[in-house]
Amino acid sequence: MSKQDLKVPFTSSCHLCHRELNRISSDTSVFCSLCKARLETEQNSEENLRILKEYRDAMEVESSTYTDFISCDRAGRRNAVHDIQRDANTISMRKLTKDISELGVEGAGRAAGGYTSP
Repeated sequence: MSKQDLKVPFTSSCHLCHRELNRISSDTSVFCSLCKARLETEQNSEENLRILKEYRDAMEVESSTYTDFISCDRAGRRNAVHDIQRDANTISMRKLTKDISELGVEGAGRAAGGYTSP
């Protein structure tokens, strides 16, 4: 029984460019090595474009967040400290001077290793 007598369709040419192949296959979508390489390149470029689009979309979200942050009144160094305006009403100057007076610099001349402050 020959391969042509079988009911399964056989192909001996590339599915895309229709070049003759060195083999006969029962697979209906057989590709030559050039077409396989081209398809893999296209799939890789499509995947790369998809990834780039995801990153581009992420950057657009971040850039709008960045713009909102820059335009707010809490940008810069003030962003790293507590809201002074709110705390100013609850802290009195007497309490601050009392806390500062409790700080001491005693023993500065007796530092370990013989180091003395200038």
